[in-house]
Amino acid sequence: EISACLVGSEMCIRDSRNTSASYGTLGNALHKVGKLDAAREAHRTSLEIDRGLHEGPHADIGHSLINIALLDDDAGDAMAAKAGFEEAMKVYEQAVGTDHAFYRDAILNLASNAAKRKDFDAARAGYLEMLAFYEKTLPKGHADFGRIYVNLAEISLAEGDLDVALREGTVSYTHLRAHETGRNL
Repeated sequence: EISACLVGSEMCIRDSRNTSASYGTLGNALHKVGKLDAAREAHRTSLEIDRGLHEGPHADIGHSLINIALLDDDAGDAMAAKAGFEEAMKVYEQAVGTDHAFYRDAILNLASNAAKRKDFDAARAGYLEMLAFYEKTLPKGHADFGRIYVNLAEISLAEGDLDVALREGTVSYTHLRAHETGRNL
């Protein structure tokens, strides 16, 4: 699948269809096969195209920023990734609003990044913000609740609070199991 993405993206680029999406797809494929420098170059080209096409904030710019931030995060540059996620959040806030999935995904990426940096307060705040949003927008027992509780349990475990980690882990299991079986909580 990755090879097909690489070939398809490279063909689109060679055929003068220098779209942001072609470079973004190429960057994602290169990222998956570990060619981080080439992936970064493709994503930066995608970002340049996006900024040239759109005046002001646009979701496509946010997507390119997220792709670069994810690459930075995987390359071990957590602070560059943090800055990229924050910039993407600002773009998404202006382009699509704070209730849009793109903005919410950026919050989750930033929270995950904070956990990697061992900034557990920031990670917890991001996950709790998502939990509050989910409580307003998702049905009880939705799997996304369980995923948030897994993340919160991992933070509590990293902080050495086994009792809280166990409680959060139990809540997570309950939500994920309910989603899996189609039961309501």
